[in-house]
Amino acid sequence: MNSSDFKFVASGVESEILTKAFERYHELIFEKKQIFIRSSSSIQRKVKEDYLKEVRVNVLTDDEELQLGVEESYTLSISGTSGTITAQTVFGAIWGLETFSQLVKYVEDDEFIIEETPIEIQDRPRFAWRGMLIDTSRHFFPTEFLLKTIDALSYAKMNVFQ
Repeated sequence: MNSSDFKFVASGVESEILTKAFERYHELIFEKKQIFIRSSSSIQRKVKEDYLKEVRVNVLTDDEELQLGVEESYTLSISGTSGTITAQTVFGAIWGLETFSQLVKYVEDDEFIIEETPIEIQDRPRFAWRGMLIDTSRHFFPTEFLLKTIDALSYAKMNVFQ
């Protein structure tokens, strides 16, 4: 997989939330390489035609109202050169993008891999409320710390921050 060739493609419902998520995850996967670095000595090189060039994200409903109990399930399928995320809502699609970003590993020289394909993941949250409470009334936390914490919560697929 190559960062300049790869793209996320919306099919089904188009959404501004999804477009922003595509930008965020493209940056997380391809521009913050230090998260994914590992030794490339055991990796067999594939020809460029075998690379995953896009992931199609299919959202089935246009409901963008975020509320407790919203449908967040998704299916992620990766086989060979094609990838698909299917979800009822954009919020399920975002969790699918998060899972996809955790599967991608940086090799070297703008090359990325996903090991152990084909992959089929069906996932949904066990609990509707998954979150964290930080008591800012008794303790001061710098804004930068709070923003990093919110990012970390999204990596763990938590949905509430208070």
